[in-house]
Amino acid sequence: WGRQPYITEIRDGTPSITPAATEIAHNFVLASYHSHEAIDNDDGSEYFETHHNFFVYGANGLKSDFGGHDNSHHHNVYAY
Repeated sequence: WGRQPYITEIRDGTPSITPAATEIAHNFVLASYHSHEAIDNDDGSEYFETHHNFFVYGANGLKSDFGGHDNSHHHNVYAY
């Protein structure tokens, strides 16, 4: 999350408070208790790249609200 910014060079080699993307990839996720998002990117979460996952019972896929931004979902399967 970007709530506590600090200067890093990890994204592209230059000093910046913009972090490198957090990758969520190649997972099998089985939700329960009536989940409606596969991954919950909200409350300021940023720079997540979610790809090549299989989500069961996460019908709505990407959630990015309440300040969440720069989150990407691609090449995922949302089952049921």
